[in-house]
Amino acid sequence: MGGVESHMNAHLQLAMHAPQSDDTQLRALVRHQLLSGALGESVEDHAFGGISRGAHCAVCNLAIEAGKSEIQTFGRDGSHRRFHPKCHLLLSCELEDLAQR
Repeated sequence: MGGVESHMNAHLQLAMHAPQSDDTQLRALVRHQLLSGALGESVEDHAFGGISRGAHCAVCNLAIEAGKSEIQTFGRDGSHRRFHPKCHLLLSCELEDLAQR
């Protein structure tokens, strides 16, 4: 992992546990993931809440702690992704913002 990515990862770990009002860095990552195509089509057919078994989040790539809540999505492109609830919420907000542009 490069220096910039390591630096971003450290900030993401802090942002994941920060208060709701401190989502700027995480939202910037979501936007970057969307615009770069890293999240594929990002159109969900189905989304479900569940309990994590320790998978990694599709947005921040940090582990979703086993036993904690996660969001699983199934896309129109056949993709299956898992998210921290906070990352999925910010993804939904960014998708809505992009659709309005």
